[in-house]
Amino acid sequence: MRSPIAAGIGLFLALIALHNAGILVSNPATIIGMGDLKQPAPVLATLGFFLIVALDHLKVRGAVLIGILAVTLVSIVLGFTPFGGVVSMPPSLAPTFMQLDIMGALDVGLVSIIFAFLFVDIFDNSGTLIGVAKRAGLMGKDGHMPKMGRALIADSTAAMAGSLLGTSTTTSYIESAAGVSAG
Repeated sequence: MRSPIAAGIGLFLALIALHNAGILVSNPATIIGMGDLKQPAPVLATLGFFLIVALDHLKVRGAVLIGILAVTLVSIVLGFTPFGGVVSMPPSLAPTFMQLDIMGALDVGLVSIIFAFLFVDIFDNSGTLIGVAKRAGLMGKDGHMPKMGRALIADSTAAMAGSLLGTSTTTSYIESAAGVSAG
């Protein structure tokens, strides 16, 4: 069950990436359809993918980061992506900081949604932690991840703190495996 969760998360992320690149688009008849592959976004995404694969094959450290930066720079130079600056200040947290609706969350209709998010988060984080731990060589001899409970507690604490602060969701990311691979 451990490896399929990590693989499922990876496939889901690949689907999101293909959709964001315009390679796959929504289709009411078939749910997913091919996008217009003559547009700049799918072409740049495909070139970026092959650049990352080539750099990874050549054992270049940071292949993913180099590929992302290269495609971003090409997109900016060709005018497909506007340059918004390197650093910007985050928006104010005042509208969302500690803005809790406890009574609304206790509504009977939301209980099933809360449990659904709970189980999705548990499987997502478990799969991510196991996938990254395997990549880093941190799995125990018996196939279990040592101290996984601590990692899940840290992740759940961060998720609660993030929601209290009004920030976007805080969680572990399967993309961390790319960083582990790069050293």
